[in-house]
Amino acid sequence: MGRIIAEKAITGTEAEGLLSVITDYSLALRLLDQYDHQQLRLNLRELCALIQQSSAH
Repeated sequence: MGRIIAEKAITGTEAEGLLSVITDYSLALRLLDQYDHQQLRLNLRELCALIQQSSAH
């Protein structure tokens, strides 16, 4: 995988898509970790923002 990434140049649109996937993955991982440790706390504003972010992709 690293070799493929090193050999292929990506466009701006591809880079934006990749960053979006990484951002979503990071958020999901953080939420799952908080849930696993019974530390998940979301207020209504945060929940609405998360729903809005996920529907934008």
